[in-house]
Amino acid sequence: MGDLSLARLQKIAKSKLPIVKQRKLDRLLQKNSEGTITLNELAELDDVQLEANFLMLKKAKALALLKNMGRPLPLSDNGR
Repeated sequence: MGDLSLARLQKIAKSKLPIVKQRKLDRLLQKNSEGTITLNELAELDDVQLEANFLMLKKAKALALLKNMGRPLPLSDNGR
């Protein structure tokens, strides 16, 4: 990841889980906490959580590289 351009690192650092995936994750987490999740939904939850965790790791790495380069860190965009 260290060979990516500044613009690409900034884009990764600002990236978010697509809204459709975020809503699915929220719905599945809610069903899981209520104890109403099916086995198929549980498998879906594992997949979406894996994707979200991978995105979080990529963002953390991009932010660390930007910081090490002495670049300002992008502000989070709380709105979607």
